[in-house]
Amino acid sequence: MTTKQKSKSRAATPKVRKAAPRPFVDAISDAEAEKIVMSVKQAGPLFPREDMDDLERHIAADKFGFERRAGLAAVSMEGKDLLNCIADSTESAEAFADLEYRIGNYLEALRGLVLWMEEAHRRILVSLAYRPDVQQLLDKAEARRAGAAH
Repeated sequence: MTTKQKSKSRAATPKVRKAAPRPFVDAISDAEAEKIVMSVKQAGPLFPREDMDDLERHIAADKFGFERRAGLAAVSMEGKDLLNCIADSTESAEAFADLEYRIGNYLEALRGLVLWMEEAHRRILVSLAYRPDVQQLLDKAEARRAGAAH
């Protein structure tokens, strides 16, 4: 692999998001804070525990492993090569048409998971913010993450 290819490859590597500082003191009014806390207090489960266990088994079994790997393989190709591969072969075109459908299903599953994780993040953060020592708790968590990264 050439230096240019290595550099290009590193540039394409997704970066892990570093948590931004989240000062809570005077961030919102008391009325706004109470409204947010009430929304968490009144929130029911998004799905039953059994469904969570089924989802976890599904993720652990890597049910979308083929779609993920094939999709990553497709984006690792030069665009012109992908176009030519599909244009030059009906067999390849049919395989990619199937892959497009399967990746669409995978995307829907990922979007659902992202929505659930965003809601989990919101509920946890709001619940933490209900404590007077929220900033200290978050600072300690950040320090632990920073220490584990080294």
